[in-house]
Amino acid sequence: MRKQWKVVVSAVLVLLVIIFAVMNTAKVTLDFGVATFYVPLIYIILGSAFVGAVVIFLLWLTSNLRQKKIIKQLTREYEELQENFEERVEKEIHHYQHDVENELELKDRRIRELEREFAELTGSAFNIETKENDE
Repeated sequence: MRKQWKVVVSAVLVLLVIIFAVMNTAKVTLDFGVATFYVPLIYIILGSAFVGAVVIFLLWLTSNLRQKKIIKQLTREYEELQENFEERVEKEIHHYQHDVENELELKDRRIRELEREFAELTGSAFNIETKENDE
C-alpha cells in the first residue's frame, strides 16, 4: 500500500513538471561566462528535473548498498554468535555433567566408607533393602 502511494505521488509530480515545462517554451538566455546559448525554457526545466532525479537515485543507491553491506555483516556476526553460543552451551553442559558424575562418585565412595565403618562397629553388614523392608 505504501509503495502504491509513492508511485501515485511520483506520477503526479512528473505530470506537474511536464505541464509546467510545456507551458514555458519561450527561449531564454543561458550564460556560462565564456559562451551564451539561447535555449527553450522547457529544456532547462526538464534537464534540471532529470539531473535532480539522477542525483536522488545515486544517493539512494549508495545508501541502499551500504545498508545491504551492513545487513550482510550483521547476519554473519549473528550466525557466528549463534554458533559460539551453542558451542558454549554444549561445553557447559558437558562440564556440569562431569562435575555431577564426580560428585556422585565421591558420594558413592563416602557411602561405602560409612557402610564399612558401620559394619566394623556393629559387626554386621548394613543393608538398605532389609531396613526398608522392616519399616
